[in-house]
Amino acid sequence: MPRLTLVAATLVLLYSHTASAQLTADGPIIYGHHHLAVSDIEAHKKFWVETLGGTAITLSSGTQAIRFPGVFILMRAQAPKGGSKGSTVNHLGFSVPDLAKALERIRSGGYRIVTREEAVAPKEISNDIAITTGGTSIAFVMAPDDVKVELFEIKTQTEPVKLHHIHFMADQNSAMRDWYVKTFGATTAGSRPNAPFLTANLPGVTLNFSPSMTAPAAMKSGMMCPI
Repeated sequence: MPRLTLVAATLVLLYSHTASAQLTADGPIIYGHHHLAVSDIEAHKKFWVETLGGTAITLSSGTQAIRFPGVFILMRAQAPKGGSKGSTVNHLGFSVPDLAKALERIRSGGYRIVTREEAVAPKEISNDIAITTGGTSIAFVMAPDDVKVELFEIKTQTEPVKLHHIHFMADQNSAMRDWYVKTFGATTAGSRPNAPFLTANLPGVTLNFSPSMTAPAAMKSGMMCPI
């Protein structure tokens, strides 16, 4: 992220079989992990673990990672070249059962809540929570190194937090979505017909593709991988 490099490729022997078996989705190809180049691993752990609720682990390769239901976040100490906003992977989306409580922890940690700046045409915004025209509660926050994160409330969710979606920005968003369908078998079933973006689905994650009038900035310090 912080200027993520998008690498949509099969992951081979990058982390242990024990770790990969802990992903909750099931299918011939599932979404596996994000790579983040980070300026401070401990600062990222404070956000992703202490604030958002992931679990810090060390993979057999020695790589520091955060485990969430549905995805691993792999980190390497390398100064990022910029935040995720304005790059091809604009933000990561996680769902929580109680958005207000999640935002309380985020405020206590001193992280920026940017819902008013980032929510697109919300029906209303109150206490940093935007209500969409469909009635869903969402919020946007900035993790360390300006990694943009969307939080999506699902009250019936039993897990405290889990992967929900990846949101891409592309000047050829339709072709990009079609590539994921052709290459990885992503499906368009259940896509929202009136959404301002295209969608596709892999087991455990929704892929959103918004149009961009210009080519987004190249992402050069991380990657996202189906496996």
